[in-house]
Amino acid sequence: MNHSKTQFLSRVVFIALMTPIIYLLALIGAKTLGFIYSPLMDWIYRILVVASVILTCNLILSKKNKLKIIHIFLYGTMHICILTIGQSVVTYAFQKWIYTEYVIESKEIYKKNRREQMLYTYQEKVKKDKGRNMSQEDSLLVEKGLQKHMVAASSFFTARGAFFIQLIYTPIWGFMSLLTVILAVSIIQNKKP
Repeated sequence: MNHSKTQFLSRVVFIALMTPIIYLLALIGAKTLGFIYSPLMDWIYRILVVASVILTCNLILSKKNKLKIIHIFLYGTMHICILTIGQSVVTYAFQKWIYTEYVIESKEIYKKNRREQMLYTYQEKVKKDKGRNMSQEDSLLVEKGLQKHMVAASSFFTARGAFFIQLIYTPIWGFMSLLTVILAVSIIQNKKP
């Protein structure tokens, strides 16, 4: 492997490794500032993943020798694999060692929101089907359903669960970004005379 290719690959890996570090700093900052459970954190995550993939694609496209679409896909896929592992490890570390209460607190927030959603849905069903408001028995039925749901979803509310969620979530956002860039590049290349 020549020096130029090694240097190029090291840049791709550097971008893939810096993104999770930036995300970890964003998580710590959000915790410190008190908006760790804000939807803004989901958007920060998405923006970092998308920007990282686009930055890598831009690096690939800036190489002097003309790279084909397949090269963008291969280097982009390598980047996404490294990025996915990095994001998963950072998420696990944050929830396991840095902010251990995160798992418990997020589970309680989820349970509260889910309860409200289930009560609303069941109340609408009772009104429509039976023409009355919910009774105490209906509320107990919803609570039992919520408890069953929380047991089924409990594996998601662990640091390990978050690790595996990242193994799915990061490649989805990464490949959506990568395929969008590839599509744009192929359209631009086909329009050139």
